[in-house]
Amino acid sequence: MGSVSVEGRRSAPAPCKDGYAEDLPVLAQESFALAQGLCRDCDEFHALWPYLRIARKSREVTAGIGVLESRLAQLFAAGAEQVALAGAGDTGLLSTVARAGAGRPRSIVAIDRCATPLELCRRFAERWSLPVDILRQDLRDLDLEDRFDIVLAHSVLSFIAAPSRLDVLRRFNRSLRRGGRLVLKFNTGHPMAEPVAREYHYADTIIATLEGAGV
Repeated sequence: MGSVSVEGRRSAPAPCKDGYAEDLPVLAQESFALAQGLCRDCDEFHALWPYLRIARKSREVTAGIGVLESRLAQLFAAGAEQVALAGAGDTGLLSTVARAGAGRPRSIVAIDRCATPLELCRRFAERWSLPVDILRQDLRDLDLEDRFDIVLAHSVLSFIAAPSRLDVLRRFNRSLRRGGRLVLKFNTGHPMAEPVAREYHYADTIIATLEGAGV
């Protein structure tokens, strides 16, 4: 962990016609295939995450996304330009930031320790001509100063061991410019108890929902 690779910035964004929409069935296929070769210990998550989004059973990206997009749009309107996605996951957050900042100058850096979501973001940026840099970096090793107007950390702290979270938040703080904002979503609920999960038949419900949607 901790290796860094950065790709060149893409061209200026094209006018938004379709809301920078994601094709979730295609995204799911791409993520599943990429995870087999690019992931290490996170292959199951990245292989299945877009399918969970399609099934609408996981609310990590969908919950409150309208509120998040509205708040980001306010920050862009107030002059924010440099944005970091602290933990990309897939293209969901990139799509949200693109919609929120449509028509305004901005630069986006997608940061993740895994190459799979970064490749998905690279393809999405290329498809929509978005100005996105790709940074492969473990957030526990992030060492940037005065770089961003916005750091967007959406549900990523759940994937970081509790003893390291405060240090990661300090690193986010150092990476912000004067007046910059950390936009943080963190789930404070408890995981579903195993007996309840078994009774709910979560996996069967997901599969049935996908089949019903023709996926």
